[in-house]
Amino acid sequence: MNAAGAVESHPTRLGLVLDQVLYERDGRYSTDEAFIRFIEQAFRALFDRIQFCSRAGPAQHDGPYLLDPSIYDIIALPWYDDMTSLCLKAPVLLPRIGRVLDRAMRGWEIVIVGNVNPLAPLALRMARRRQLPSILWVRGNLHADLEHRLGGPVRRLVGKLAASAVVRAIPRGTHVISSGENDHPFLSRMGPAQVVYSSKFGDDDFVSLPRSHPGERRPRLLYVGRIAPEKGLEILLEALRILVRRRAGLASPLLTLVGSDFIGSTYGDDFRRRLEGSDLADCVQMVGYVPYGERLFGIYDEHDIMVLPSFTEGFPQVLLEAMIRGLPVVSTAVGGIPKVIRDGENGLLTPSGDAEALASALNRVLADPELVDRLSREGQRVARSYTREAQTRAIEKFIRQSFPRIRLKTAC
Repeated sequence: MNAAGAVESHPTRLGLVLDQVLYERDGRYSTDEAFIRFIEQAFRALFDRIQFCSRAGPAQHDGPYLLDPSIYDIIALPWYDDMTSLCLKAPVLLPRIGRVLDRAMRGWEIVIVGNVNPLAPLALRMARRRQLPSILWVRGNLHADLEHRLGGPVRRLVGKLAASAVVRAIPRGTHVISSGENDHPFLSRMGPAQVVYSSKFGDDDFVSLPRSHPGERRPRLLYVGRIAPEKGLEILLEALRILVRRRAGLASPLLTLVGSDFIGSTYGDDFRRRLEGSDLADCVQMVGYVPYGERLFGIYDEHDIMVLPSFTEGFPQVLLEAMIRGLPVVSTAVGGIPKVIRDGENGLLTPSGDAEALASALNRVLADPELVDRLSREGQRVARSYTREAQTRAIEKFIRQSFPRIRLKTAC
């Protein structure tokens, strides 16, 4: 109690542990991960503060998404360059990270750990020892990511062994948020699961249909995502070659690549150099990273097909973003994608790694205006179930039902 005898109200705090790079400049923090915008939308009404634990480093420029100091407290974790570095240096880094988390957890109501990586079992086990409510948010597949990011059979084997060890170390019965309750085998031994898509769009972001068909003009294909090995971009380029040959005598498609590489990786620069020296140099443009918002929506609106050739995904939000803008979607059937994209109904699905099938699907869309109209309309209809409002309601309900004694903001 205070001097007047009133009960003091302590702020409610969410602990957020993510493998994400934060940029520090002049005392403010930012990131290039649009996921953080959904975090703000989902939890601002539930908690007074979000204590964000992640690696942070100085930067000359702000990232595209500034972290609002009115809700975020930044707790910088010891630095590591990338996930491979964290795995290799785990015996040294994880104890140091654990000490930081131990101090921070004392004031949390709940901890949410983002994705399956070495930070996950560390934070979740510490929370369990403290009897602190905890949730694992699964957004990708560590095994598959390492399979495509690590070169050479020995490094891939070591990476897979490390990933398996991480998965085994996650405590049984952990509550889970994922794009699908059965996306990964290890989820069968976890606790209750809530399907959530980290949507940032609302009802006002949908556009009117129908879209214009390219007709005689040059068709425009769009990829939005990381420039990374697991995204299947080499397969996409081969599919583009096939498509150009099949459309001999017609305007060649132009492919726009929106995105950047992971910090510390050289794949993006190597990919750009290979592309500039290839036969497709005049058919592909790379525009770099574009933050979520009006400029990105404008890019969707300027294109005819959204294509995603990934080898692995959780559920990529870019597909829903394309759908709300009426853009027909052609994607590989990986991760949680087939749960939302129904082949021939609201998009076209192809096997991963199959350039011929990807080219055929793209050609099918370009040749059939009626198909475009059907995919666009059905895509928008399905996407209305995934607005940010619907997803944040689902998260709040899951937290309240899973942890009925948790302390939330009194205004809720």
